[in-house]
Amino acid sequence: MLDKLGRSYENSVAFGLGFGAEKGHPALKKILDLYDRISFYNEDGTLNLIACPHYQTEILKEYGLDDTRRTYQHLDAGIVVYEEEVFSPKSPLTGKTTITNKTVSIHQFSMTWINAKERKLQNIEWNLTERFGYGFAHTVTKIISLPYRVEKKITKIVKKSQ
Repeated sequence: MLDKLGRSYENSVAFGLGFGAEKGHPALKKILDLYDRISFYNEDGTLNLIACPHYQTEILKEYGLDDTRRTYQHLDAGIVVYEEEVFSPKSPLTGKTTITNKTVSIHQFSMTWINAKERKLQNIEWNLTERFGYGFAHTVTKIISLPYRVEKKITKIVKKSQ
């Protein structure tokens, strides 16, 4: 039986937030088999940046997951999916942590996979969100990050043309 599956902000299930499974569970086997088949490179040579939660969610939909609901769900094959407040009460959009009586762990979203500039921009967005709300914060962050995003895009184009 799979249990303790966390949700991420994309309405996807993220095993990285916490899960448990019986040895040989068919859903977990499907996920592991998929990981063996997919490439980290797209056909054009660029990196496949589709995050694991996307793949995990697609497989759990085969077991009855309704990814439009961010609620506790019992799926086929004994799978239980918990709402985000259980394993991920910190919002990756706002940085705000809302602990409830259901919270058992907190994913801190340290974002070690992105560079220091991108982490700084994320922290700016979280700070602005706290003061002015997500819509305003997201817009301002997009504007102030424009030079960085343009530089990154140009670097990618130059590398591709070499």
